[in-house]
Amino acid sequence: MLETLAGMEQPATLHDIASRAELSESYAYRLLRALEVEGFLHHLGRSGYRLGSRSVALATVMGPRPAMIRLMYPVVARLAADSGEAAVVHLRAGGFRVLVLGVPSPSGPVVDPAGVLGERSPLTAGASGRVILAHLSTAELSAFEAVDTDSLAVIREQGFAMSFGENHVGVNGISVPMLADAEPWTVLGSLTVAGPASRMTATVMTRLLGPLRRACREITPRLATLLGPNPGATIRALDL
Repeated sequence: MLETLAGMEQPATLHDIASRAELSESYAYRLLRALEVEGFLHHLGRSGYRLGSRSVALATVMGPRPAMIRLMYPVVARLAADSGEAAVVHLRAGGFRVLVLGVPSPSGPVVDPAGVLGERSPLTAGASGRVILAHLSTAELSAFEAVDTDSLAVIREQGFAMSFGENHVGVNGISVPMLADAEPWTVLGSLTVAGPASRMTATVMTRLLGPLRRACREITPRLATLLGPNPGATIRALDL
C-alpha cells in the first residue's frame, strides 16, 4: 500500500488508491486506516492520503539516502538561496523519477517539498522527467510509448528543459540532467529550480541556468562515487 501511494500524485483519494492497488475500497480503507494510526500516512480529509512523517523518517535511515542527503543538501540549499526559488533533486528509478530532496525558496515553499518526498512520477511528465528521458539511450527510449523524439533531441542539445505549470498549476521550472561519466551517459536524475509563474518567466529561468549547472557539476560526481562503480544499475535497483 505504501509503494502504491508513493507512486501516485499526493494527496490521493481512497477510490484512486484502491483502484491502483486493485483492492476493494473497504479493504483498502482498513489498510490505510491502520497505516494512518501508526503515522505512516496522513489523512487530509476529502483531499485523500499522503505519505506521513514516519514513512519519511524510515526512508532516511535505509539504504544510501542519509549519505545522499548529507552530500547534496548544502549545494541544493545554496542554489535555493542564490536563485530565490525552490530547488529540487529527482533521481531516476526505471521509467520514473523520485523526489529525494526539496529545499523551499527563501520566501517560503511554492509546494511544500517535505509533503511530496518520495513522490514517484513518470519521466514523460514535467521538465525534471523529460530532461532525464532526453538523455536515455535509444534502447531505453524504446520502452516508452509515443515519445516525441524531436523535442527530446532539442532538450538533449540544449542541456535543459522547462516546464510551465505542468506538474503544479501556476508553477514553472527549469531542469538540468545529472549525468555520470562521459558518453554514453548514465543519467542519475535531474536538478530543478521552480517557482511561481509570475516570477519564473522563460527569461528568468534562462538566467538561472548558470547557477543550476554549477550546482549540478558539484553534486553529480560525488553522487556517482557514492552510488558505486555502476551508478546506473544502482539507481535502477533503488527502492526509493
